[in-house]
Amino acid sequence: MQIGIDLDNYTDPVVELENLVNAYGENREIGYLKINPIRTPVIVSESKAQADIAKYGDRKAEYPLWGRKYALIVDERAVEKRLNDIAVNGNAYIVRRQGRVFTALDINELLELLLHINRAEQEAYKSDAGRFDTYEFDFDEDTGSWK
Repeated sequence: MQIGIDLDNYTDPVVELENLVNAYGENREIGYLKINPIRTPVIVSESKAQADIAKYGDRKAEYPLWGRKYALIVDERAVEKRLNDIAVNGNAYIVRRQGRVFTALDINELLELLLHINRAEQEAYKSDAGRFDTYEFDFDEDTGSWK
């Protein structure tokens, strides 16, 4: 799987995931995960991501993910609500939630999230003749979060 990197001191438009693991080790926080269903996922430094998120202004929406351990931050115009579920069709950031603060993801978390996204894309390709233009998150009533 390929991923982009856009950090404060390093940028690479496309890198193989295996090389990313070798370069950063396991427990070092790297950045936020920027996703867009029609683009390659990108690891973005906190400072760059926060600047981008600030542009959302009053349109910023936050959704707790996977048992509230993570949060999805998105411009509300890029979210389509389907009953309790949501579909993201634009740029969004996935971050770790620590209390009321958002922090960068480490390599293990990035790998876990990227594998989840990759599985979702594969399922969409199987079921919809290759069309994949949204990330869908289902609401889990037990945890009060989306997955």
